[in-house]
Amino acid sequence: MSGFFFFKYIQHMRFLTPNNIFAVLLQKLIKESSPYQMQFKDASVLSTELENGNADLALIPSCDLVKHPDFFISSRVALSFDGSLSNAFFYFIPGQNKFNDLYLKGDITTNEIIFSKILFKERYSSDVQIHLETAETEFGKKNYLIAGDSNFQNGNFNRGLSFSDELSTLLFLPYVNFVIASKQQAIIEQFNEINTELEHNADTNSNLFSDMKFNENTMLYLKENMNSVYFEATETEMEGLKELLLLPYYHGITDEPVELRIV
Repeated sequence: MSGFFFFKYIQHMRFLTPNNIFAVLLQKLIKESSPYQMQFKDASVLSTELENGNADLALIPSCDLVKHPDFFISSRVALSFDGSLSNAFFYFIPGQNKFNDLYLKGDITTNEIIFSKILFKERYSSDVQIHLETAETEFGKKNYLIAGDSNFQNGNFNRGLSFSDELSTLLFLPYVNFVIASKQQAIIEQFNEINTELEHNADTNSNLFSDMKFNENTMLYLKENMNSVYFEATETEMEGLKELLLLPYYHGITDEPVELRIV
């Protein structure tokens, strides 16, 4: 396929991502290299949209691969964390010794539902009951796990505990939150070919945060901690992904481990 026709082909590819600050940054970096038709959707529906043929590529929650082991995933690009910066944060009632209930809010996915239960068993020896919360947040009265940009819009993350940090500490590896997936291997191969320097682009692009509308302290925190967010995947991230997706099997949530189709 000639360069011109390849470019035109890519232009018509539908690429869905979640609507959070980290996916927005990744979209910006990808757009520098390729003209995909990119669209934001709730993170919880991305895998279904991809399965139903409403997208060619999607940045899906990593735990969705448990139900979609037929998806091919990129070995080059993912959204991973290994520090305090995170797309989700815990907010606990002060002074607790035992945890019984956890209320999930925001752009919740299978990652928050499944891995929060595992974390509480591993870290706190608690079998928490998970509730999807729609009522107004009452910090200090309930235990919450909140996913998405609402953590940053009001600076709430400052009193929260990083979900990503807890998981990466448990694994001793980066927490791979989202992966690039497709139903077609050739599409992932093409994506890999034209997205090879995302980390370099992130380091040199001074305009990445130009249209972010968070307060000054939040923006400073994000910029100072971006070194714990990874857009490019290496063998370390892929090893982290494999170990992460073994957790549901080890805890009896799934009957067999996921066999990943990494391209």
